[in-house]
Amino acid sequence: MSEYHNPKKPSDKVLHEIDNWFEYNPETGELCRFYKKTDVYYKVGSDIGTALIISVFHKNYLLHHVVWYLYYKTWPTKLIDHIDVDYTNNRINNLRESNASKNQSNRKIKRVLPTGV
Repeated sequence: MSEYHNPKKPSDKVLHEIDNWFEYNPETGELCRFYKKTDVYYKVGSDIGTALIISVFHKNYLLHHVVWYLYYKTWPTKLIDHIDVDYTNNRINNLRESNASKNQSNRKIKRVLPTGV
């Protein structure tokens, strides 16, 4: 299993910074960071093709794990599944704790077209 899918709880220092640096909007699913120098909020999250990630103290975290923490004030202990299978949709009503089996069953079906005549 990839390091990104292991919801290992970050240190208290990292959780404290997440609480101070980020603001989550559960209705839009957007995670923003406040920059004091400019007094502006910026939407955050780097797309790695299968998930959105953010970096805190040079360590990457899945954005949906951070969202879960900010909303429920507890780090997830299981996988977090996107109900609609869209990893960019981080609205809280689209996220649920899951196990690997349940998560695998909630995937888009790949259509393989036959080649040749």
